[in-house]
Amino acid sequence: MDNRIRRRPMTDSLISRRALFWLLLAQFFALLPHALTSPLWVPLVWLAVVVWRWKIFAHKWQYPGRLVKALLLIICCGGLFLSFGSKVGTSGMVSLLLTGFILKLLEMKRQRDGLLLCFLGYLVVATQFLFFSTIFAAVYGLFCLMLLSYALLLLSVSPQDDTPASLHWRGLAVPVVQALALMLVLFLFFPRFSPFWAVPVDGSRAKTGMSDSMSPGSFGELMRSSAPAFRVGFDGAPPDVSVMYWRGLVFGAFDGKGWTLAPAQRDLSRLRWDKSSAQSYLAPVVPEGESVSYQVIFEPSEQPWLFVLGAVNDWSAGAALDPDLNLRWRRPISQRIQYSATSHVRYSFREAALSPSSRQQYLSFPASHNPQTLAAARQWRVESESEQQYINRVLAYFGEAFTYTLRPGVLGEHPVDDFLWGSKAGFCEHFASAFALMMRAADIPARVATGYLGGEYNATENYWLVRQRDAHAWVEIWQEDKGWVMIDPTASVAPERVEQGIDFSLDEADQQLLGNLFSRNLAIFNHLRLKMDALNYQWSRWVLNYDRDSQQNFFERWRELINWQLMGALIGGISLLILATFQLRLFLQNRRRDKVDVLYLAFMKKIQTDTGLKINAGETSGQFALRIAGQRRELKASVTSITALYERIKYGEERALLPDLEKKVNQFRV
Repeated sequence: MDNRIRRRPMTDSLISRRALFWLLLAQFFALLPHALTSPLWVPLVWLAVVVWRWKIFAHKWQYPGRLVKALLLIICCGGLFLSFGSKVGTSGMVSLLLTGFILKLLEMKRQRDGLLLCFLGYLVVATQFLFFSTIFAAVYGLFCLMLLSYALLLLSVSPQDDTPASLHWRGLAVPVVQALALMLVLFLFFPRFSPFWAVPVDGSRAKTGMSDSMSPGSFGELMRSSAPAFRVGFDGAPPDVSVMYWRGLVFGAFDGKGWTLAPAQRDLSRLRWDKSSAQSYLAPVVPEGESVSYQVIFEPSEQPWLFVLGAVNDWSAGAALDPDLNLRWRRPISQRIQYSATSHVRYSFREAALSPSSRQQYLSFPASHNPQTLAAARQWRVESESEQQYINRVLAYFGEAFTYTLRPGVLGEHPVDDFLWGSKAGFCEHFASAFALMMRAADIPARVATGYLGGEYNATENYWLVRQRDAHAWVEIWQEDKGWVMIDPTASVAPERVEQGIDFSLDEADQQLLGNLFSRNLAIFNHLRLKMDALNYQWSRWVLNYDRDSQQNFFERWRELINWQLMGALIGGISLLILATFQLRLFLQNRRRDKVDVLYLAFMKKIQTDTGLKINAGETSGQFALRIAGQRRELKASVTSITALYERIKYGEERALLPDLEKKVNQFRV
């Protein structure tokens, strides 16, 4: 038998066992990533539908009737409402699509139903990139597209076809490779436009980082997460890890329990989007040492804050500077972004003087909260000969009997009192909050700064990975002769947290709370983890962040290296070669055309030549035969006989009838 693939037009015939199997397999893999983002009941519905579908194929169960389908629809809509409420965002709409994709399986009977299911599958595969954007997600998406395309191919193959699967896959590989080549050319050379819109992932399901408030325990969840916050590549030698304070937010308001942005800090009119207008904010910065330049690939956080080292003095377009030298993105960050910055790691921040309103803000605290701390602070300040002596005494107290731990226990109505004079155990936010309050109680303006400290160096691609567990808080105090001065009270309790990182500052019990402990303690797994992260770093850098500027830089580099006249001749030659290749392929395909098609074409040519009748677009061979028989009754018997033989050989694979068809076509006369 001829082993070439024989496809047939899509008809209303039933779906074969093989096509159904590959449809179910493709649907499983297309839905698999969504099991991590959709409600738990969605994959359970898919399992129930698959069982029902297989029972139908085994002739044990019936297709659901209208009442059952209506009931299933109501149940699924109810589940969506209970899961997402009335505010249906991106996740809710994707779950609605998944539900329709699953339920369609129950009413799939004919090939056209399978065709619709495949097209829905392509859309479902595309929606996974709303939640995952790593290189592994891209490879997995391509794998799912191959499965769906293979199922689509099987829908167009006769159930009696015995062509080896390898030939089917080989035939599928050709258009896929062609599509990938076209995709690469369009990706590199098609003009890059700014997005006309953005599709934000629901904040409730996003991997959030820093929020606009800090209260006891708020950093606990972050510090238990190994999820990446951002990745940083330095231009030149990086600063020492002990001074990698990635500053993002400054809290000026304290309510007795937690810290938030002061009303003035929330005033968006203070933001400076133009660098020239931001120079007034940069004027008080006095650099101490060389600046460092770096590029940041920032993960989605659903917050607008950007994180930079020390005092930033240059940054990418699209960000604004506030008076506290914090950068803010133009909108909440729902997709991975890339930005560049230059900072002074060592600096002093000297203003001529604090304004009365600012001094009042940075000295305010509720007198009814934490009375023991307020009394102790005032007493110690009276006993101290100078402001600096008082600061040193508070830091020395932290270093005497306090413990740095991720298990601080529950604090009561007066959290700073309970921490300073009770538990004496906590992590950075506890020390920063207590120290800032003791400064304010002693008439020293203070504010809490939050961000990240340090990071993990990846030697594979020479960049630093900053994770959510590197979250940190410290304090900035105002001194008349120095301006704003950064003090990290955590360094008095756990200096190894500052000098080496979070992994080296915790006891064994706390280490168990950190994610990926197993992979970090085994060298081979840690090496693989860093290699995988390096792949994602390069994917983000060169693919996901390939914007208009990147494309222009790409063209500039090639313009310097290439003789464009030679390149034009080369492109023209390649184009001609491709055209010649396609023409040769078409010629060879015509030569290898199946004999049954050659005979049928000869038959149609005889009819057209002698009667003027020809097959219309979209008309099947059977419809063509009926039309001829209606107009030329004397040809009815021979035309019907030849058409029946052709369809039996073409679609029924009855190759033994080929000599009979050849004989009848040769004998056919009008």
